[in-house]
Amino acid sequence: LCMGLLVGCGGGKKGEASQQACETWLATMVCGETDHRDEFDCSIYTEERCDVADYFNCLTAKTECDEETSTFDFSGWDDCAVVAGCAD
Repeated sequence: LCMGLLVGCGGGKKGEASQQACETWLATMVCGETDHRDEFDCSIYTEERCDVADYFNCLTAKTECDEETSTFDFSGWDDCAVVAGCAD
């Protein structure tokens, strides 16, 4: 899971909101036998000066799982790139 575009700002309440939204999203990254939770560390957003909570909220809403096949459908994630800005 690549989230590189979100790295590189720095600090405050926006970071706390971003981390919390990330943790909520990360909890959804289990689909049957597929579990991506160990692949990502939301604590990197604690010092974020950018509010990327909307991005993670979008990922949470757009993540779909086929429990029978333990397969994720990430096709809706493309819609989330628009809300991944870094404006103060």
